[in-house]
Amino acid sequence: INGINELAITKLDVLSGLERLFICTNYQKDGIEYKDLPLGPGELIGYHPKYQEFQGWREEITSVREWNNLPEHARKYIQSIENLSGIRVRLISVGPERNQLIDRDLS
Repeated sequence: INGINELAITKLDVLSGLERLFICTNYQKDGIEYKDLPLGPGELIGYHPKYQEFQGWREEITSVREWNNLPEHARKYIQSIENLSGIRVRLISVGPERNQLIDRDLS
């Protein structure tokens, strides 16, 4: 709808050291699964998020500048975001500085 054809992931470095990561993929209410939530906060009662779980990584990634040098589990996490959203992740921030960036078109 919005014409988005690429994503940028920021702060991937802050996930380093976590044992597990989670992405909410849908919601459940009264045994029925929903992809989207209702619009108003008053209608959220009874909805419970359902998560897909991923293994984390321990490696420090702030010096990484190429996709293939990211830890395997970091790459799998990014690839899952792509699969779930249907949109390619092109830019990945691995630190607060401007040069702490992986551009997959350049790696």
